[in-house]
Amino acid sequence: MFDLRTVADGQADAAPALQDIIDAGGPIVMPPGKFRLSRPLRDLSGILTCGAGRWKSDIRPDPGVPAFLLHSRDGGTYRDFSISYATPERNSASITLDSPLEDCEGASFQNLGFRNHNIGLNFLSVKTGSMLIEATIRSPTLCSGK
Repeated sequence: MFDLRTVADGQADAAPALQDIIDAGGPIVMPPGKFRLSRPLRDLSGILTCGAGRWKSDIRPDPGVPAFLLHSRDGGTYRDFSISYATPERNSASITLDSPLEDCEGASFQNLGFRNHNIGLNFLSVKTGSMLIEATIRSPTLCSGK
C-alpha cells in the first residue's frame, strides 16, 4: 500500500510515487493535498485515478509538463481532483492523449478542475504533431476553484 500523504505537500515530487502505483496496477487514490509532478504520468491502462474532491486533491505539474500522457486504449477513469499550474503557461495541456480519437476507448473524465491553463484536454497525434481536438477552458469562474 502506498501512502501518498508523504508527497501531498506541494513541494516533494509526487511523480515517482504515483508512477509506482500505476506500474503496480493502481488504483491511484489521492488524499487531500497538493501533488507536484516533475514529469507526466504514463501507462495508465484502465487505472482509476481519483482524489478527495475537485480542488481538494490538486495535481500541480511543473511549468510546461502535462499531468497525464495517455496512449491509445489506455482507458481509465479520472475523477474528483484538479490540475493546477502556478502561472498560465502557453500551450500547457493538463491531459494529453497522443493517439487518434477513434482509438481512445473507455476514458472517463468526471468532476475535474483546471486552473491556469490554456488547454485542459489536448488530443494530439504524436506521429504527425497535429491537434485533433482541443478542450479549452477560458472562463475564470470555471477555473478559479472557488
